[in-house]
Amino acid sequence: MNNNDVYLGTADGFVLCYQDVLEAFVTPQPTPQHRYMSTKKAVTQIKIAPILERILCVYDATFVALNLNNLEVINSLRIKNIYSFCLNENPMLLEDPFTLELCLVKKKSVCIYHLQADKLTLVKEVTVPEQPILVAMDGYFVCMAAENNYYMLDWQSGECQQLISNDSTSSMSPVCKHVARNEFLINGLSHLGVFVNTSGISERPPIDWGMDVKRIAYSYPFILCLKQYSITIIR
Repeated sequence: MNNNDVYLGTADGFVLCYQDVLEAFVTPQPTPQHRYMSTKKAVTQIKIAPILERILCVYDATFVALNLNNLEVINSLRIKNIYSFCLNENPMLLEDPFTLELCLVKKKSVCIYHLQADKLTLVKEVTVPEQPILVAMDGYFVCMAAENNYYMLDWQSGECQQLISNDSTSSMSPVCKHVARNEFLINGLSHLGVFVNTSGISERPPIDWGMDVKRIAYSYPFILCLKQYSITIIR
């Protein structure tokens, strides 16, 4: 979302923009503004960077940015072999308010980039023990969900700490969410949500959020869990 606009990535390669859909007194446009991403592959991740007027997304193992106003692709902001990404919620090295810090997931490595409106600059690439599926970032730390385990990576030093196992045989999708300064929320065994800080320690009791959690959204003190056939709100 951006203001009253809602942006969606589809399974067949489109980015859609429904303008003013959240404005109570405006009838949403019947046909959304859209951009076809040149291949019928799913847009697997999408985030809005309003300060740069950019839409950031991953499709067909490619990271790409679009202009927020007209959905034109910014060719200088395209990187192949990227499987996931996140924004740094607490950047440590930035003085320019119009620069964002990103973590991009490659094959068995994560890359830290600085993003400007038309430029991506590689800061560091770090090899990791397993292929990450999802990442979340706070300062010098990246919390990673891999196929078999969760990890906490200090990308400045390269130190990687194993947190807990990820039950890859369960119906749960990996959950890896930045929720507060120096704190993340991941899914553990037995259908529990586990808070973990950047030291790899859990200082809060786990949350029993049940089976089949696919995605979560967090806004203190609420956790919204998207499940296969329902939505659960936990406080």
